[in-house]
Amino acid sequence: MSVANRSVLRALRMLDLLADSTDPVPLARLADELEVPRSTAHSILTALVEAQYAEAVPGGHRVGIRAFETGSSYARHLDLATAAEPELRRLTDRLGVTAHFAVLDADTVVYIAKHDPPRTGVQLASSVGARLSALRTAVGKAQLASLPPSSIDRSLARDDTQLRELAPEFDAIRGRGFAVDDGHTASGVRCVAAPVFSRDGCVGAIGVSTWLEPDSDVEALGRAVMDAAAAASERLGGRSRGRS
Repeated sequence: MSVANRSVLRALRMLDLLADSTDPVPLARLADELEVPRSTAHSILTALVEAQYAEAVPGGHRVGIRAFETGSSYARHLDLATAAEPELRRLTDRLGVTAHFAVLDADTVVYIAKHDPPRTGVQLASSVGARLSALRTAVGKAQLASLPPSSIDRSLARDDTQLRELAPEFDAIRGRGFAVDDGHTASGVRCVAAPVFSRDGCVGAIGVSTWLEPDSDVEALGRAVMDAAAAASERLGGRSRGRS
């Protein structure tokens, strides 16, 4: 194991020790638990404090605000997936398609939940944990179109000219309530997605993927994902534009 990897593991172990204790942990105990000299433990602890993953209090140290924020971020994603997964199952059972839920991260989307039918020949890039371009995916465009222009600008780091070029497509998505990707993410595959909202605004999108066929009813898929997104939004305390 490299020195760098050993240092990272020691820092994570120290963070675990701080998190597991209900009382402030003194430096001597941290050094003993990690089986390192106090000088080494002090260096690790100093780095954690500087990054706000630990903080000094009377009697020792405890976890810092960044540790709370990191854990809260993970919990938020769990809550989002929990709200979306029943709708993904319903879409798959009803339509025989792959359904997925993704969240926006700057100019990409991260897939955090997915439900496949028992047998499908559709080859998809949307595995859980996958990261794809927001502008090439229906789940990405559905979310971007739901943001105010200033937020789109921050997410995409585009200038005003580029935002004007994107505006007509986003207007169309807002008008019909769902986004469509015809073969940009996976050749021969159509993806349709609608945004999911919490009290704080758009927090993700539910999408479905099926074969791109001339006689496929994109409006029916759009209505289905909008209803699914509305149901997930309701669980999160938000409102979406579902329709039956």
